[in-house]
Amino acid sequence: EDPEEHCASLTRLVKMAHSKNPNTCKFAMLALVPVFNSVIPGYRIRPLTELEKKEKVSKDVARLRNFEQNLVVNYKNYVGLLGKLAKIPNNSTPTNVALGNLAMNAVNILIPNVSHFNFRSDLLAILIRRICKPSISSDPTAIQSIKTIETLFTGDDEGTISVEVIRIFCKVVKVRNYNIEESVLNTLLSLDVLHDYDPNSKEETDNYKPMKLKKKNRIHLSKKERKARKEMKEIEEEMRKAELAVSAEERERNQAEILKAILTLYLNVLKSGNTRLIGSVLEGLSKFGNMANFDLLGDFLEVMKEIIYEAELDNLSSEEVRKVLLCIVTAFSLISNNTHMKVNIDLSKFVDALYSLLR
Repeated sequence: EDPEEHCASLTRLVKMAHSKNPNTCKFAMLALVPVFNSVIPGYRIRPLTELEKKEKVSKDVARLRNFEQNLVVNYKNYVGLLGKLAKIPNNSTPTNVALGNLAMNAVNILIPNVSHFNFRSDLLAILIRRICKPSISSDPTAIQSIKTIETLFTGDDEGTISVEVIRIFCKVVKVRNYNIEESVLNTLLSLDVLHDYDPNSKEETDNYKPMKLKKKNRIHLSKKERKARKEMKEIEEEMRKAELAVSAEERERNQAEILKAILTLYLNVLKSGNTRLIGSVLEGLSKFGNMANFDLLGDFLEVMKEIIYEAELDNLSSEEVRKVLLCIVTAFSLISNNTHMKVNIDLSKFVDALYSLLR
């Protein structure tokens, strides 16, 4: 009812979650999920400076500051606990495995609600590391974790969360040597922030139109008041445009970083020779490949030519046939969808490979 007055209770509950007794740990950990969802404010809390700590403030401000700092410390400890439990391997004791699964459930519930708050990167890292494994079929939380990431992608129009997820995702996948499941890589297809991105266009649109009042609802103002209001409106309009420009510029930076990271990831997956991910890469290139620059497009084509060259077209297994066909389809898809390419690209090797498979 009054979290600012009961900071000690929150601290006690977090300590209980660290208990060596499995039941105490379980119930305290689960109880903290709705507690944090309720008490976490709608803004990120920064640490106080040394000057701010020394200055005299009102009782209400001191009370709020104490609550905020206490909340951050306890939340950090809680996120650390979730990260520790989420790393428990499947070959551990059933009790420990169950605690690890409960920790992942807590992460999946927390992230969509507190993605604006402190330690977002820590929670995202817990989530991504858990699903970036060669096989996730034995993990009962994997499907929900994948849905959580897709939800973050589809609900992020500014790209601030998406770019952070992509950074962690690419780093973890690289460490795992691209040995992950196709369903995990398919989460990238849910990215919504790139739907209107055009790397070759810098046009800015401003569809804002102020609502006009009817004449009968207007307030009568003197000449001096009208002049003052006009000046104020001009200032507000300038500030609004400045805010829109900053927001649009940041969004465009996020889009550029996300696109570069994804296409680089796709290229590295192709180079790694992981055949089970080629289908996912094809879908991704069909969706995002038209935004690639000429140099990167050439890299994709060269890698796919190497894959075809290394394959013995006269004696292929069904899996190898699929791989070669996907390379051919991807190559033509990239070129046909890339409307900004003004040069002719030789695709004869892909055509020859297709006829060899048809013979």
